[in-house]
Amino acid sequence: MQVAITKRDDRLEVDFSGTSRQARTCINATALDVKTTVDPKFTRTRLLYQLLGYVLLDYDDAYAIRSVAVYLSRQGLLIRWRLDDLLPTLLDGKQTNLAELRGSFRQAVRAAAVDVPAAVVARAPKE
Repeated sequence: MQVAITKRDDRLEVDFSGTSRQARTCINATALDVKTTVDPKFTRTRLLYQLLGYVLLDYDDAYAIRSVAVYLSRQGLLIRWRLDDLLPTLLDGKQTNLAELRGSFRQAVRAAAVDVPAAVVARAPKE
C-alpha cells in the first residue's frame, strides 16, 4: 500500500489507495472510502466497521477525523456519518472516548502482530 499526504492550508488529504481499485482518503476531517462496484452488496454494518477501522488506525489523531463517508461512484451516492453519532450506535449505546478506543485498537493490532511473518514486521515503520 502506498500513502500520499497533502496539506492544503488547514486541510489534510491522505491517499491510501496504492494499487487498490478502491480509494481511501481523508478530506476536511472525513475519512472517505470510494466504492466503484456496479452492484454494492456489502452490509451496512461491515462497511461502517471498515470505516471505523480507518479512524482507529489514526492512533494519534493526526488527521483529526470527525466523520466517515462512503461514495458509491457508479450510483452517484455519498453517505456520511458523524463519529459522535456513529460510535454510540456501533458500541451499543456505550459512551466512549475516541482516544481510548484508538489505544485499545493499537494494543489489539500489536498483540495480533505475533502472527505476522518476520519479513513483514521488519518492513513496518518505526514509531
